[in-house]
Amino acid sequence: MLDQFCAALEAVNPERDCYRAYRIEAGTDLLGDWVVEITSGRIGCAGNRVRFFAPNEVAALKLVISTLARRASAKRRIGVSYQFRGFSDHRGWAVCEFVFDTVPFSVARGTARSCLGDNN
Repeated sequence: MLDQFCAALEAVNPERDCYRAYRIEAGTDLLGDWVVEITSGRIGCAGNRVRFFAPNEVAALKLVISTLARRASAKRRIGVSYQFRGFSDHRGWAVCEFVFDTVPFSVARGTARSCLGDNN
């Protein structure tokens, strides 16, 4: 049940034929172990899914922050910035404030929806 944190991002640049989707989910599994799942690929496709197991909540949070920081450097690497398309943080990690304060991110403020289907 990866319902504690979710961020959905997209990077679109038609001139470069770049249509990338990126999703990070974190939470506990049925046994209470922390899991961070990252799905990436072309928008509209199934994408690649990688699952990391963290020994505790702090390790999961560090993985989420480092992953978002890497996505924030996309403008320099791929020529287009990622934008948030969905976000939910039921754990109150305040990851967005940390990432936005430390690295540049293109944010479609007011357009981000919850990844989990609710409006938190």
